[in-house]
Amino acid sequence: MEKVDKETFNAVCEAATSFKIKNLLENQKVILNSGRISPLELDSIIDKIYDIELKKQRILLLIKKNGYLSVPENIENTEITEFEVYKALGELMGDNLIEIKKGTSELSFKPKIIMSEENGNIFLKLSSVTTYKVPLEPIIPIVEKELCCGCGACFSICPVKAITMEETPTVDENKCIHCGLCWASCPRTFLHINVLKGYMTVKKVNFTKE
Repeated sequence: MEKVDKETFNAVCEAATSFKIKNLLENQKVILNSGRISPLELDSIIDKIYDIELKKQRILLLIKKNGYLSVPENIENTEITEFEVYKALGELMGDNLIEIKKGTSELSFKPKIIMSEENGNIFLKLSSVTTYKVPLEPIIPIVEKELCCGCGACFSICPVKAITMEETPTVDENKCIHCGLCWASCPRTFLHINVLKGYMTVKKVNFTKE
């Protein structure tokens, strides 16, 4: 049996308790009874989210362990690619664990990982090493009209038909069960435009401890 190091074990535990996975599992009966997706497709979605959550947690734990993280040097011995780091940054911003600040001197007092941008470089400072866990709570669907491409994926997959589609989707909060399937099916969820631009323009990401 392959020996698992402590950092990997901790990352696996954190990823497995993700509220995004929890919401899908709690609502899987309703999801499958709707006939919108098969059990195999639901498992595939959960596996995809777990993989993203695991990489996200490994990045956080690397920062916690070393006090900093420099890409690509510090990820040479991991399965995480440089592009996946940028995707994880988008997820961390979505989880409200990272705040974007202009200028390295503008830091937040909140117990978060703070991201600032200056001269084409992105710096991450760890303002707290113990309180970055995301609370377990229902997923609240928010439609950002300027980002929505109008593909209708969320409308097609919603198990309770809580979404109506015109130019952009509208969510009926009285019907929504907060399972997160719409979030998981959105093509913009896992490929943030600002993160993609950052990957294309920023050659190096430096993470430093405050």
